Amino acid sequence: SGQEDPRCALEACRLVGALASASHEAYQRKAASGEVETPLAALAAALPRQGARISGALCAAVSIYVAAGGDAADAEDHLDWVEPHLPALVPALAQALAASGGDPCAQKAALDAIGAVATCSAAAFEPHYATLMPLLAAALAQTEGSKEQEVVAQMRARAIECAALVGAAVGGERFRGDAPAILHAIVADAAAPAVLSAANPQGKPEDDGVDDLALSTLLPAAVRVVATCGARHLGNALEAVAAPLLAAATAAPKVQHEANAGDDELHREAAGTYSIVIAGQRITVDLHAMWAKEKACDLLGELAEAC
Repeated sequence: SGQEDPRCALEACRLVGALASASHEAYQRKAASGEVETPLAALAAALPRQGARISGALCAAVSIYVAAGGDAADAEDHLDWVEPHLPALVPALAQALAASGGDPCAQKAALDAIGAVATCSAAAFEPHYATLMPLLAAALAQTEGSKEQEVVAQMRARAIECAALVGAAVGGERFRGDAPAILHAIVADAAAPAVLSAANPQGKPEDDGVDDLALSTLLPAAVRVVATCGARHLGNALEAVAAPLLAAATAAPKVQHEANAGDDELHREAAGTYSIVIAGQRITVDLHAMWAKEKACDLLGELAEAC
């Protein structure tokens, strides 16, 4: 009702998520068959009446409930958990996203929930595409000028990932009209200077030219968009997506060695960089750079399969 102690609502959301995860889908299947009451109706009804903190918890409970115990490959198995509740759930999630008021936690939770619901709903999500995609496009347009800020860049990456998941759910024929704009945002954001952060306070671009956000979220979303729409429908976008992946995959490994002048212990030299002594030489390896090369190679393989 919105009148209870907010701690009760937060604890209820936590328990929904815990039960959904611990039951290994038994809870969801019993709810879908009517043996127990589904929480989705109550979660959808509560969303419009809550502030950012509780709204974020409600959205997180939705995400865990619809996706617990499975992944995108299991989406069809989860359809009966979600489809009857889409008419109430999708508008509530859209409202939660619109009303998040710039709260990064609430925005992330709403975007994650939308992506999870779309993935589990698959083609059944199509009637709701027109509700969500303009909202996501507007969020990207409104933050274009401030994307150098870390919080904004993270939100944009989540919105792009969510848009790619929504597009994959409804299919290429429906998504192709919006896909070029999403790919343009991906390529522009992936090529932008590194965002401000505690580890990089001056906002200096990383030596490998592709930061964690690009490889962990943006470029995987681009591969998903290409796989959904087909490369032949996306013009020159394929080359733009492949360029940063090729740059990261072919970057020189960051390995240095010099005569050891200290102890023989393993040292953490910097974030992601470690050194160890072998045969009197201190070998320093940038593990982040190695991860970037591996991730870029994997994504290039997925991009090739998508084409």
